[in-house]
Order: sequence, then structure tokens, then C-alpha cells
Amino acid sequence: MKKNTNMGVTYIPSNCMIPTNGPQPFDKTISKFTNKKDIEHFLEKEDIQQETIGQRIINSWDREYQEESERWPTFIVTKPKFNAIAEGIEPPIITEADFLRIMGKIPNTRTPNKLTIDQLKDFCEIAGIKPRITSY
Repeated sequence: MKKNTNMGVTYIPSNCMIPTNGPQPFDKTISKFTNKKDIEHFLEKEDIQQETIGQRIINSWDREYQEESERWPTFIVTKPKFNAIAEGIEPPIITEADFLRIMGKIPNTRTPNKLTIDQLKDFCEIAGIKPRITSY
């Protein structure tokens, strides 16, 4: 992986606003569509329409991230405490059925979701983790 000289790290999260870290094309994102009907409706459009709509959405997201970066200009990059791949551990598979059972929806996984203690416990159970939750 190429080292980014702007920040001295090898990985720059996609929401980090620096000149060398432009937005991804819309077709490389998880989109903004949250249900099958919206996805199908979008895919029925001509390629040029999809591209135009996608670029509008990307521009909107980029403006939002720019505003956030001006409001909170410090971006903290840390080393991970745990890396399943480096440790040779296969992460558990969490299926759509698991998300629906635990959260009642399929969440946008790029945006952190707030979990209840019970939801956290359910996800930990899938992962084979016994959480030590003392209070909430």
C-alpha cells in the first residue's frame, strides 16, 4: 500500500477531506438506497441518467463532508487494537436475517449505528464473544 505523505499513514479513510483523497465514484459506494424498490428503480434508468444522479449524490456527500471537516478540523488516525486478518481469524458471518432479527432493519454499515445493550449482546453472541458489560 502506498504511503500518503500528507498524513504519514498508509490508509486514509474515505471521509478524510484532504486534497489527495477525492470521493469515490458513485458505483463504488454503497449508494443511498435503503430498499430493493429504490435500487431497482435506479437500475432501470439509462446509464447516463445513473451517472448524472450518482454524480449529484457524490457532490452532495462531498459538500457535507467538507462542512463537517471545517466544523471538526482534526482527524485522528490510530492503529487498530485488533486485526482479525493479521491474527488469522475468520470473522463471523452476519446475515441479513441476523440484522433483521437483531436490529429490525438492514443497516448502512458505513455509518455507525447506535446499538442497544441487547443488540450488542446479540452481535457478540454471533461472534462468540462474551461481553463484560457492567452498567449502562
